[in-house]
Parts: sequence; structure tokens; C-alpha cells
Amino acid sequence: MWVVSGPGVIKPLIPPRMPNRTLRQEAVSRGCRVWGRALPLPSFALSRVGDVVYGLGSVDDRGRVSDVVCPQVMGWLPGARLSVEASAGGELVVRADAAGEFALTHRGHLRLPPAMRRWCGLSAGDRVLLAADPARDQMVLYPPAVLDRLLARAANCRGAEAQG
Repeated sequence: MWVVSGPGVIKPLIPPRMPNRTLRQEAVSRGCRVWGRALPLPSFALSRVGDVVYGLGSVDDRGRVSDVVCPQVMGWLPGARLSVEASAGGELVVRADAAGEFALTHRGHLRLPPAMRRWCGLSAGDRVLLAADPARDQMVLYPPAVLDRLLARAANCRGAEAQG
């Protein structure tokens, strides 16, 4: 460790404090650009086309999905009976169904049985994307493997557009 003391120490140079107006006027007089206008932002062509509400939840060791916002958006209360169908793409489609074999827990969590978690490749701690679509009366759960495929496909499409 080095310790410098005595006449070898250089004191910091701190400029005197000036009012902002003086600094601004001085900068303008020297021909400098002055902050004051908003920076131009790119415009995005994409806009939302639906009323889907997205949530991100964790799966615990008992198969409960931690997101409660999406079931609330659907109007499902704790104890609501649900049907859960696995689609060919790997996502799970959840719908209200009075005769459904699934139900929201007393805290409003969706609980997935072990067989369904294995089919989806879900383990405790995995994060899932939920998409609540009240207009279609369904909530879709996207496991990480499905998101990986969707994002890889989107990246391949962008790469093909850039080359073509």
C-alpha cells in the first residue's frame, strides 16, 4: 500500500459553483449545444392489437404457478374449476370449465400436476410466460422450451429478411 503525504499531494481542482442560467448563457455564447430539447426517438411501427395481459410466474416444487394477475384478469376466483389442455406446440391452454379437473388454489395459483410438468419439461424454479386473453376466454402458459423455439424461429426470420 502506498501512502503519499507532504508536498507531493495535489489538491483537487473544484470549479466555483455558478447558477445554471450563467452556465447556459456562457455555453450558448461559445457556440455549444445546450440541452433543452428532447432527443429524437425512433418511431416503432408495432402497436398492440389486442387486450392480452402478460404475466411471468415461477413454478414451485408443488407445481403452483406464482402469477395471480392473469387468473384475476380472466375473472377466475380461488377455487375456480379449470380445464388444461396441452397443445401440439407445447403450450398449455387453460379455460374455465365447471366440470374441469383442475382448480385454482385458495391463493389463486394455477397448480400443474407432475405428469403435466414432466410433459412440458418444467421443474421447480422454472419461469413461465402466461398470456391471459379474456376475449377468447383462455389463458395460455408458455414453458421455456416453447419460448426458446418461438424466439429462435423469430431470429431466423429476421436473419432471412436481412439477407434477402
